[in-house]
Amino acid sequence: MTESFDTGRLLPFIPPSAPTDVGTWQKRTKAWKRHAGTDPTTFDRWQALMGFVDVRNALQHGLGRLTDQQLRHREQLLGQVQAAGVNLNGDRLTVTQVDAERCYRTCTDYIRFLDALCPSA
Repeated sequence: MTESFDTGRLLPFIPPSAPTDVGTWQKRTKAWKRHAGTDPTTFDRWQALMGFVDVRNALQHGLGRLTDQQLRHREQLLGQVQAAGVNLNGDRLTVTQVDAERCYRTCTDYIRFLDALCPSA
């Protein structure tokens, strides 16, 4: 949901003639800077937000284990998952209700942050 909001809020800033490859958080961050003149990584819990993205991907694609693709960026991922506060034992995640509530608050706060940060399209 947060990813969809981020993309939907960004797209009006991208000129029709510009490429609209915004399929990853990294590409969207670059597009925010280039087309809207704003930097979403200034969100004070950006690393935690990206950690929750990593957790979601591990749950969805790895059934609770880090995927091969995630393991290619293990050091970065470990820092982000740690910032999110989710327990990682080896390559297996243990997600609790407290983690889910923290994810909800982080995502909700990011959406509010982005709404306040970016100018109207």
